Order: sequence, then structure tokens, then C-alpha cells
Amino acid sequence: MDIDLLNDWGTFVGAVVAAVAAVWNLALQFRGKRGKYKVRLGSSVPQAVPETFMHVTNLSDHLIVISDYGFIQDDRGLFPFRLEFDLDPSLQEGDGNIYRGTPHLKRRGSTFEVGMIFLPKVIGAFAKSVTQEHPNLWFHKEVSFVTRIRVRTRVRVKGMYG
Repeated sequence: MDIDLLNDWGTFVGAVVAAVAAVWNLALQFRGKRGKYKVRLGSSVPQAVPETFMHVTNLSDHLIVISDYGFIQDDRGLFPFRLEFDLDPSLQEGDGNIYRGTPHLKRRGSTFEVGMIFLPKVIGAFAKSVTQEHPNLWFHKEVSFVTRIRVRTRVRVKGMYG
């Protein structure tokens, strides 16, 4: 084997590896700018209270502002807290409603949670940041796959308040 041919192949492989690494780095840069957070039912600090809680935790290194959040009801409808609070001022803090933190999640690990006495059966929770078009949905583990698909489809087709 000729040393020039080996040198050419080494240069070619090095160029391909550099190109793949550059594309991978670019993809990581774009992905890192998206706000990542998780939404779950329950309090981030378990406690024995009658309220039903949902919490949102920031998984990104930058600020995330949560614009809407609430419960997913058993009848497959969303119960958005912000809309209900605007329509009914009695739902504000007090009267069994508990708020911890702020919807402006400033750094990784910061948490915002809301608890309220809620009579309808809750099968999940949702949250939507200001940069998202559709909310993140989280379902309780006992919710069937078919129900999850129905709720997700309904939210995509009819919107959050449809």
C-alpha cells in the first residue's frame, strides 16, 4: 500500500469526522436553547393535605416563563388555572388554594406548584411556556393509552380551551 494513498484516506476520514462533529455541535446548540421543563401531579414536597397539587420543574439552564397550567380532568377536558382565576376571583390564593414559587422559573431545578381542592377526578396535569404553541401533557400512570391519544388529539385539533 502506498503511503500517499494512506495519507489521502486519513485526510478524508478526518474531514468526515470533523463534519459530523460540527453538525452534532450545531444541533446541540439549537436544542440547548429550547426551554425544557417537566410537569407532574402532586406536590414537589409530599405532604398530607386535602388539596390536589401539580408542579412544574425547570430542566434548563435559563429562564422559562409558564403562561398556562392546570389539570386534565377525567372527562378529557383541561382545567386551566389562569383562565379560571381570571374568570372567578374567588379562586385566588386562600380558600384552600396553595401557591409555592412563581411561574417565572429562573434556573435549573426551580419549581412552581399549585394546589387546590378539586372535586372532579384528575387524570393528569399540563403546562405551557410562553414560547410553546402546545402544552406539555402529563398523565397518571393508570390512564389508558387510548385516553392519552384522545386527549392529545383533542388539544392539537381544538386547542387548549376547545
